[in-house]
Amino acid sequence: MKACSVIFILLITFTQISFAKDVDTTPTLTFKETEYRFEKVLEGVKIVHTFVFENTGGAPLKINEIKSTCGCTSTNYTEGEIASGDQGEVTLELDTNGYGGEEVTQYATIYTNDPGSKGEKIKIIGEVALFADIKPKAIKLFGAPGEKVRSVVEIVPSKDYPFKIVGEPEIGKDSYRCSVEEKDGKYILTAENLTTKKGIYLDTVVLKTNSPNKPEIKISVFGNIKTKKPS
Repeated sequence: MKACSVIFILLITFTQISFAKDVDTTPTLTFKETEYRFEKVLEGVKIVHTFVFENTGGAPLKINEIKSTCGCTSTNYTEGEIASGDQGEVTLELDTNGYGGEEVTQYATIYTNDPGSKGEKIKIIGEVALFADIKPKAIKLFGAPGEKVRSVVEIVPSKDYPFKIVGEPEIGKDSYRCSVEEKDGKYILTAENLTTKKGIYLDTVVLKTNSPNKPEIKISVFGNIKTKKPS
């Protein structure tokens, strides 16, 4: 074999090896956007946004796991393998209850079989308007059987979203009772334990309003009636 033929064969072989190395044989997760900022909403509104991603690698991509920062954020995503060049989606849903008067930021971390990614973060961010200033946020009835156990919650309507509470408080258990009265532009919700038995109960008080923006206000109830330890 002539020397020039050997050189030619070696050049072809080297080129093939180099080309093989350049071919992408791994999946790559690429989001079109990683942040969604929503316009100001009233507390209680659910924010839903879909983030679109593409597999820009050369092998099938698969989402293994998604972790969100708190229980108020739920996720839905494209399952199964996403071929090279195809797109998938991750949808985040944020419940704004409890975030009134705050700017909220919630993250989700996407874990895939992309070897170059240790987890891609996407986030929802925005301002949540306060419907009412409620202090404390929950009713707590802690005490001993036979004691007078009461809890008082103050509800102050926002100036931007004025409302009136209509009707009587709606409760689901007979372990306690509730009443509400208007005083100086605010509402005073009073809860009193009724049970004489030891035990724990959980419930929700529902207050009806005349506001189309938020027809109901829900306040959690935690009751813990137990015998006092001897002093």
